[in-house]
Amino acid sequence: MQKTIITILITLIFGLNCYSQVPGYMGHRFSVEGGVNILPSFVNAARRYNDSYNDSYNDFDKTYYSSSNNQPKRYSNFSMNFSKSLSINYSIRKGIDANFRINYSKGNYKLKNRSNINNYDNINNTSNKILSELKLRTYHSLDYNLNFKLYLKNYIAPVGNYFLVGIGMIDVMSTTKINYTQSLYSEIKSENSKLVKLSEKFFKINAGFYKKRFLTEKLYLKTGFEFNFIFLGMSDQRFNDFFSYNKQIKTSDLDDLIDKTYRFNIGRHLALENRLNFKIGLGIIL
Repeated sequence: MQKTIITILITLIFGLNCYSQVPGYMGHRFSVEGGVNILPSFVNAARRYNDSYNDSYNDFDKTYYSSSNNQPKRYSNFSMNFSKSLSINYSIRKGIDANFRINYSKGNYKLKNRSNINNYDNINNTSNKILSELKLRTYHSLDYNLNFKLYLKNYIAPVGNYFLVGIGMIDVMSTTKINYTQSLYSEIKSENSKLVKLSEKFFKINAGFYKKRFLTEKLYLKTGFEFNFIFLGMSDQRFNDFFSYNKQIKTSDLDDLIDKTYRFNIGRHLALENRLNFKIGLGIIL
């Protein structure tokens, strides 16, 4: 009888202990991380403006595109792609973290009128054209991500090296002055400017690999690289870059023309300069 009672107690203790085990390092399931993108982009989106300069721009555009000695500006092959991030992680299984992350970045882009965006008002027989002042324009970007961290074998989340896969939404905003002309039939009717607040959203998927190195029992350093693929829809300039894809997009008014032109330019900029990121950050297990 005594042996039976001892056996039951041992079974209960170990059984309860097994059920009380939760995912996470020493029972800790939450961790918080802050990080930055540490290397410049391998591709500068403005580099394409170096090509076919004399054939692509009229005299008005060249006054903005050229330097003081009347020579075309030359953009480097690389550009800075600095961004900051904050993320919260939660261990949902022994080797898996769910991760919510926000990235913030501020940068510059070019706004260039595109010949394949056709603006014409059939009722009033008028058309608008954005004057391609190829100066730097500032943008602000918020990148919302839902990721899953898949830890390598023999690691317990949130400790160790892991693969990251996820989806996200980029919200990119810019306030800028647009110069444009309005034509009646084939004659220029007027030259005007307009201050506009622009905003676009793009869906993306991402994947990467990261390593962690613990500095203290709970504080760690993480480094890694991450690929991003941004879906631009009909505004995907990559088709035109690599396959000479030039689908005509018709717009009905000036605001629509500005929106479509902005989406083309900022979308291409984000897609090219965010394809590959190298990141470093600090994290703490709570």
